[in-house]
Amino acid sequence: MSRKLASDMIRKSLDVFVNEVEGQQDFTREGTAEWLAGCDLCVHIMEGLWKLAQGLLERGMESKKLMVLLKEIVGVFEFGIKAFGIAGEKMKAANLTPEECTEAIARLELAARLAAERHAELSALLQWLETPPKEVALSELPASSGSQQAQGYVSLDVLTTRLLAGIDR
Repeated sequence: MSRKLASDMIRKSLDVFVNEVEGQQDFTREGTAEWLAGCDLCVHIMEGLWKLAQGLLERGMESKKLMVLLKEIVGVFEFGIKAFGIAGEKMKAANLTPEECTEAIARLELAARLAAERHAELSALLQWLETPPKEVALSELPASSGSQQAQGYVSLDVLTTRLLAGIDR
């Protein structure tokens, strides 16, 4: 399954969740339980997307492809934050006992907080990837860095031998 397809599927699941929430006029006890189960499912699916993003980073990927996918994933988390916020507002107006309402709102706030944390982490990574590296003028580099007499110089043969032998220095 393509990674783009996964984010699209999750976005559509959240869209169904939001449409259900916005279309609901009053929440019965049973309806609220089903609705919160849907919320839990959305959180679980978003966590899967988070793990997918982590896997992409661990395995490595060309930066342009990674940025495109991260933008998609960040968009899903933004939509998730919005969805859980809408759900929380609707829940405050629900016809439930105070305990049920408090529990439901707490679950939604936890879901929104988790989505916001993931969003912030991925947004920071995306911003870092989008920032071009600082240009370094050749005149700022040490003059003798390519010389065998430069301090700390190690030949390629010595370096290879050290690496293969597992020697740090």
